Formats: sequence, C-alpha cells, structure tokens
Amino acid sequence: WTVINGSWTIAGDGSSATQSSHSGLKPFLLVSATAYTNVILSGTVNASSSDDDMFGWVMGLSNPTSSDVSDYSFILMDWKKEDQTSSGVTGREGHCLSKVNGSFSGSSDMLNYFFGRTDTGIDGKFNVLNTNYGSSEGWAQNTSYAFEISYTESKVKVVIGGNTIFEESGSFSSGKVGFYMYSQDDVTFSNISLTTDFDPSSI
Repeated sequence: WTVINGSWTIAGDGSSATQSSHSGLKPFLLVSATAYTNVILSGTVNASSSDDDMFGWVMGLSNPTSSDVSDYSFILMDWKKEDQTSSGVTGREGHCLSKVNGSFSGSSDMLNYFFGRTDTGIDGKFNVLNTNYGSSEGWAQNTSYAFEISYTESKVKVVIGGNTIFEESGSFSSGKVGFYMYSQDDVTFSNISLTTDFDPSSI
C-alpha cells in the first residue's frame, strides 16, 4: 500500500489499515502499489469515531501520486454518516459514486466537491455517476460492514453488507485501487483482499 496523505497505520501483511487524522479538508488516500484493469477489492470497514463524515474507496486512480499533487483522477465511491451543512455546502447522508478528473486546490474546491459532491457534468472535474441518499442510508458508528468493490473495464459494482449499492456500466481506465476518507478519523479497513483471477464478464 502507498500512503498519498493522511495518518495511516498499516498491518505488516497489508491486511488492515486505520486512518486516525482529522486535520485539513484534503481527501486522505491509501492506494495499491500496482495499477489494475480488472480487480475486486474486498474486506470489512468499521468507523469507531463519533464524527459524521465520509469514508470510501477509490478505483482506477492515476493521480494524485503524492500529497502535493493537485490533479486528481479516479473513480470515487464515498459514504457519509448523516446530512450536514458546512459553510453553506450540504453533504448528504448516504452513498455517492463519482468520476473525479481535474485540478482541485483550496478549501472551497475541496468543500464543494468532496463534501457537497457538486456535479460539474460529464466533462467536468467532478461527475456524479449515481447516488443513494436517504435518512436510513448512512453508516453507523462501531459497526462492521463487509464490502466488495468490483472494478473492471466496463463496470463498477459496489456491494456493502450483502446489498448491491451501485452497479454502473461504462468505460473505466486502469489504475490503482484503495481507500478514501474526507474529514473523518478512526476508520479501519480490515481483512483486505485483492482478487484479479476472475472473469470480468461475470461481474
């Protein structure tokens, strides 16, 4: 695993990782050392913090490569605990699947897009592909959720707790996969597994 930013504690065998920092408005990323075209990322996730913001997963990541790179390029699936408004921007409870491709700088950019999930359209730098918002769609504190994120050239499929949240068809580029947090601390991803030996057409 490669730390892009954040304060990650990673098990020696790479099977678990915890992010403990809450400072700043920049997304915290931990990604695979290798880029994949067809991959399944699975495991469990548990948030022990009483905070109410976002954690999630990234796929097809080519940027950023370090904490001082402002160009972002990846598919993002994030999950927010509950509705919240900050500086006039509302982050909705539930899940959001987005295509991120552009330059992001400054707290206003970060808040509008990574907190508010502001859609700039298919040719914009933050393209919302699908949402699953609602008063019962947020994550719960101290609760373990099994997840399976399937990423192929033609589909993204997100299964959490045995429920299919998103199954989005399209054209998706090769890239790194991993974990994401925004304004959220004390989230542990465990039992992490990467699977590449499968038939993509079966997803």
